[in-house]
Amino acid sequence: MSFAAEVWNTLSQLNVSEHTEKKGNLTYLSWTWAWSTLMAYYPESSYAFREPVDRPDGSCEVWVDVTITEGEKSVTRSMWLPVMGNKGEALKHPDARKLNDTRMRCLTKAIAMFGLGNYIYAGEDLPQSDLDEVRRGYTKEQKAEFGDIFEAEDALAMWVFRKTVGDEVYSSLNGSFVDKKMECKRRVSAMEHAANEQLESLAQEFIACIDNGDEVGLAEFADYAKPIKAYLFNRLTPEQKHNLDQIKKAA
Repeated sequence: MSFAAEVWNTLSQLNVSEHTEKKGNLTYLSWTWAWSTLMAYYPESSYAFREPVDRPDGSCEVWVDVTITEGEKSVTRSMWLPVMGNKGEALKHPDARKLNDTRMRCLTKAIAMFGLGNYIYAGEDLPQSDLDEVRRGYTKEQKAEFGDIFEAEDALAMWVFRKTVGDEVYSSLNGSFVDKKMECKRRVSAMEHAANEQLESLAQEFIACIDNGDEVGLAEFADYAKPIKAYLFNRLTPEQKHNLDQIKKAA
């Protein structure tokens, strides 16, 4: 699987509906949420705005290039957007505030080109799913995956699953076993506690490897799921992040 396909498969599965707002007939996704979510999965990502393009009729267009990077792998997407008013009309001679607002909307739309909230721009309120799945709050595939992890009592896998599907879906699944709801909640609660302990232990090991310049030890973290790696990265101080970057460059 190519890196671009891997990024799409990761980000397109995330439900963004709780982080949108309506303005007229348009649906907007919070750019701060979109960027922070991207950073949680791919913290080496970056973006760059081009110079605004002035059109002969006085309207203006903004462009942005977003690059998602993971180690030596990267993929770039570009997006453009006219500076628009509240009704979606192109504004003539927009001021700096309108330009800035459009840049951030353009950034969010560019991130959607990698899969995060892409369905919003198809005019949908939810990702494609049948009505029963919407009513239940989860898909049959999610129910099966939750069940497998639950039976295996894999605490870290359940933590990753929750980060992937979101709290709302996770909560619905946690109460979906009608015949043994209380047992399910009790066991899941125990798994959550175990996952927190394991994550704390991993974080301490990860930090120790950075502080000691242990390249071999750091390599052992490469195969962990992206939410775990994002959690570990976010536990670092700015100095530790810098040291990690230096270790990677020296490797």
